[in-house]
Amino acid sequence: MVNLEEKLVGQMNALDAKLTTQMNNLEEKIVNQMNDFGKNMQVQFDALKEFFGLRFEHLALEITNLKNRADNVDAKIAQLQRSGRLNRVLLLITAISPFVLALVNR
Repeated sequence: MVNLEEKLVGQMNALDAKLTTQMNNLEEKIVNQMNDFGKNMQVQFDALKEFFGLRFEHLALEITNLKNRADNVDAKIAQLQRSGRLNRVLLLITAISPFVLALVNR
C-alpha cells in the first residue's frame, strides 16, 4: 500500500511538473503574442499619426494660402476704392453679367 501511495505521489508530482511547464510555455507564448500585437499597433498608430499630421500640415498651408489670397483681394478692392474705379468696375460687371450668364447657359 505504501509502495502504491509513493507511486501515485510520484506520478502526481510528475504531472504537476509537466502541467507547470506547459502553463509556463503557454504564458510565454501569450506574452510574446501580446508584445507583437502591441508593437504592430504602435507601428500602425505611428503611421496614422504621420499620415494625419501631414494632412493637417497640408490643410494648414492651404488655409494660409487662401487667407493670403483673400488679403490680396481685399487690398485690390481697397486700391480700387481709393482710385475711384471700384464703382466703374461694379457697373461694368453689372452690365456684362446678363451676357455672360446667357453665354454660360447655352
